[in-house]
Amino acid sequence: VTSSYTGQGKESTSATESRKHATSLTQKASTRSKQEHKVTITTTTVTGTEQSTTRSLKNPSELNAMRIDYFSMMRKWQVRLYRFGLRQTYDIVLPEPAASLRAAYVELAALKAQLAPFVFTLPVSDITPDVRVEDPEPPVTHPPTPKNPHYLVLAERFHVPPPEPPPQPELPLRVVPEQSTAGAGRSGGKATVNVPGGYEIKSIVMNGHMTSTTSLKGRFTVEGTTIAFDPTDYKEYHDVYLVTPTGALFMAGSTGVQPIVLVFEDIATATLEFTVHCVPTAAAMAQWRADVWNSFYNSLQTQYYAQQQDIAGKIAALEDRLEHVDTLTLRREENDEVMKGVLRYLLGGKFPTMPPEVVKEFVDKGVDVSHGTSFDSAVIGPDSTLWSVVREFENHVRFVNQAIEWENVTSFLYSYFWDIPNSWAFIRTIRHPDANRQAYLRAGSARVVLTIRKGWETRWANFVERGVIDDPAEPSTPSPYWSIAQEIAAYDDRNYPGIPPANPGKNAARIQDSVITNAPVTVGPSSGPVSIQVESSAGFTVGGRVVIDSVRDVVHVQEVQTIVSIPIDGTHLVVAKLNYQHVGTAAAPFPVVQPGEKGELIAEWNEYTPTSGTDIAVSSNLGQIS
Repeated sequence: VTSSYTGQGKESTSATESRKHATSLTQKASTRSKQEHKVTITTTTVTGTEQSTTRSLKNPSELNAMRIDYFSMMRKWQVRLYRFGLRQTYDIVLPEPAASLRAAYVELAALKAQLAPFVFTLPVSDITPDVRVEDPEPPVTHPPTPKNPHYLVLAERFHVPPPEPPPQPELPLRVVPEQSTAGAGRSGGKATVNVPGGYEIKSIVMNGHMTSTTSLKGRFTVEGTTIAFDPTDYKEYHDVYLVTPTGALFMAGSTGVQPIVLVFEDIATATLEFTVHCVPTAAAMAQWRADVWNSFYNSLQTQYYAQQQDIAGKIAALEDRLEHVDTLTLRREENDEVMKGVLRYLLGGKFPTMPPEVVKEFVDKGVDVSHGTSFDSAVIGPDSTLWSVVREFENHVRFVNQAIEWENVTSFLYSYFWDIPNSWAFIRTIRHPDANRQAYLRAGSARVVLTIRKGWETRWANFVERGVIDDPAEPSTPSPYWSIAQEIAAYDDRNYPGIPPANPGKNAARIQDSVITNAPVTVGPSSGPVSIQVESSAGFTVGGRVVIDSVRDVVHVQEVQTIVSIPIDGTHLVVAKLNYQHVGTAAAPFPVVQPGEKGELIAEWNEYTPTSGTDIAVSSNLGQIS
């Protein structure tokens, strides 16, 4: 019997070929699948729910590619511009409309200009213990105060603590010989000088006297000096400077431990003393200057960085105050600036923002007038004569705010180059996250169109010309604005309220602008809100006036009511009340009409706005898409 066993591992040739074949087949199938299918995934998200839709598109052709076209959906608007009445206007141009608002940016630029690297330009050679003539004189005292050394003057100028004083300019050392009596014959002696660190010998002065022995004359000298080694019975030395044979001061410039070698011959007694004058070395003075310079540098750098940190904090706080303001506040501030500029332009000094006598009264009484709390004080009491001035002033405030429709003021901003040329570079650097505020801040001029409120035309003309308020009478002195004001008022009154206009084709409400629906129910009467079932509430607006029902025979139940709400179901309207009962059925519903706008049609056009919707088409005919 013969048997055999064969084992096959994953490294065998057949296994490798099998894996390659399977991989190739899978890749081809995947490629074919990609050519035949296009998968589109649409996700719709609603608050609280999420819905996903998957759609598969198959390419019917085996030869031609399939193109998938994506279209962004647009919303089409029909816009009509109507004019209701006619108003007198003032068309003026204001220079620098944002002048007051730029003040904060001027402060910000000044703070940023202070941010810079620390620079210390004091030369080391300027640090000296000498007294300089150009330094300031000390205060006059008795007895007089001496002038400070220059390094202390610098410390006071830089507002830093006084540094360590320099080494003593001259340090005297008293040295006596270690052996002053030699006796008969020649002998030697020594005086050791210990020069302190940082000092060097400048000069050595010798004082003393000596006597010789009884039988012989003695001699004495200091080795290395010009002291004569001559015989003598008695010798005195008074402030003798030791010098070398070359004429230089003995041991000048020496440091550390230095011996003074003495030579005696037949000297019985000797009393000697050496005064060694030491001065700071050049290296010691350089080190002191470096230490003082470093102390100045470190102190000033610490002060500078503290100031820079404080400036950076002010910059951050100011930028936060300028940038983090809500949009409504920004627009209100801009409108206030326009209003202030207009009054300054039209009235000049004839219209102060506060009567000067009232301000003077507050200032004289020491009341704070910088924070808007002056009238909260008791300076102007109930019986004060200044109240009449305040009341007159408030009448001016009321008149100015009523005579002009400030809510309808139109302004146009002009470029920065209509400002002073020297300010162009600064204006172009102003930045603000709100684009409208940035444009306002950069404006060099602004055109402002003021609308005079209906019925105030002649009053405003008298106010601007003569400074009087609420005076509709014709001025005694002819005014060019008076006739214009009368003409504008008369023109506006041609279309009388409640009377149909003379040109109904142009001015009447257009029927195509009306919104019409039907109500197949019976409702009313009711003194409270009533919900009316309608076919569709599309196009109706809350607050709009609707005409309910029609005139039938002699029964007049038609009425006009205001829509107070529109439910989201799209089939109901809620009106404020109903004076009559309105009967409607599915076969004979009563109409509900919201009339179109009245006024003179000035212009009409269409607009497109993009939406978030997307449309998908397969192989669109691009030639037919415009």
